[in-house]
Amino acid sequence: MADGSEDLEPPRRRTHRADMAAVVVVVGVFVVGLSVFGLVSNSFSRVGSAVSAMGRTAPLQTYPGRPNAPSQANAPENFAVFVADGDTLAGAFILHLSASRNDLTVLALPSDMPDADRAGRPTTLAEEFNDGPSAATHVLEDVTGARMDHQILLHEEHCWPLVAAVGGVKVGGSATPWTQTQVHRWVDQSATPAQRAARLAQTLVAVLSKFSILMSVTDPGQFDQAMDALPSCMSVDPSLTSDDVSTTLSGLKVKANTISAIAVPSANGGAVTLAQLRMALADDDIAALAKQHPIG
Repeated sequence: MADGSEDLEPPRRRTHRADMAAVVVVVGVFVVGLSVFGLVSNSFSRVGSAVSAMGRTAPLQTYPGRPNAPSQANAPENFAVFVADGDTLAGAFILHLSASRNDLTVLALPSDMPDADRAGRPTTLAEEFNDGPSAATHVLEDVTGARMDHQILLHEEHCWPLVAAVGGVKVGGSATPWTQTQVHRWVDQSATPAQRAARLAQTLVAVLSKFSILMSVTDPGQFDQAMDALPSCMSVDPSLTSDDVSTTLSGLKVKANTISAIAVPSANGGAVTLAQLRMALADDDIAALAKQHPIG
């Protein structure tokens, strides 16, 4: 896919274990393939320390008409993720972790995604984000019909070192991995909010697909570099803790080939309809839809 790259250098209360599964998605999505590579206790301790050092967002809001929490114990989980460029919303994702814990799907949402505020007036995701991540999470729940279990704020300027930590990533149709600077420039050259969200999603998937607990053994320097970057890169909601991270990590079965991305349709449309996305989220079938209509 050329995509402009030719100009570049190459508060529901759950069981303790369920809460910890949420923690693992926040940090564990950066530590994929765990069931294949085995448990490394020192690495899990390092991940737990990174979680403890992260900033905290405001808690999720409860409001009339909020989507209901799943009743089953082993339910899929949704994470509202907002990418902030300073005080401005650069893009947003929903991370959907399947009930099986096998699949992680990244739904890319543009900052100008339209919605209506609580008084019925037209608004956008970016405008609601000005009132904080919790207000923007309300928009995601309204648009998708899916309840968000947790919210994450990514501070874009502090997240780019993760690209360097994994040795660069292949995005934008590149045959060889791009550096942190090249990927940053490619994202900044996006022509529309939808394209920026899609490029951010591609970058996230590329980073997640390369990073694993194996790196802590084969390249501990790179692993430490990534762990050092996480606390300044991410803020998470107050319900996420770092207790028993190693125990919960052992249950995460996401691998590089089970991470995918799909774009939420913008005002100009998209490969799939919003109705299709809403149904796929409700049925925990979003991974299959993303494989049929991948970004890029």
